[in-house]
Amino acid sequence: MKRFKGKLERLFDIALRAPTDHEAEPMPQYLKTRILAHWRASRVSEPVSRSLAGVFRLSLACATIVMLGSLAWSYDELTHDPQNEVEIANCELRDELRTEVTP
Repeated sequence: MKRFKGKLERLFDIALRAPTDHEAEPMPQYLKTRILAHWRASRVSEPVSRSLAGVFRLSLACATIVMLGSLAWSYDELTHDPQNEVEIANCELRDELRTEVTP
């Protein structure tokens, strides 16, 4: 970062000393080509951002699968009939609480 900051400071100093009384000349074609080639090459050499996007996509897919599994498991638990007295009491208590909360 320090190296780029030094280059940027030198560029600003040169720009301040440049004469401003003449019109800017058009950029030569070879310079345009070189700048565009460098810009495209720098975009290709960023595998970190692409791999990070892949990690986020994979984590989103895993979270979706976990959420759907949790919903299916909860639905399965809610649909089966209670087998013993404790489960029956819990079901009745849940039903009472739902009726009290519901206006």
